[in-house]
Amino acid sequence: MLRAVGMTAASTTDDPPRKRHDLVDRSRAWVPVGVFLAAMATSALSRYDIVFSLPVTLSSLSVMAIALGMLAAILPARRARG
Repeated sequence: MLRAVGMTAASTTDDPPRKRHDLVDRSRAWVPVGVFLAAMATSALSRYDIVFSLPVTLSSLSVMAIALGMLAAILPARRARG
């Protein structure tokens, strides 16, 4: 995928594989931070009868979006590789 967005073949092979997945790792790391901040904000607003709830639909939609995004990146990455 990195090759598909303009990297040269040498730069994609020189990078360690872990470096290529930094964006996915960072986004996964920030999701719990966002949920924690939402919980803190709603607990501060609890005196106004605002409650925190994490809908199962939203959670499953997020997991499906991540999975489909990763699957959608496979074809351009294979095309750029070969």
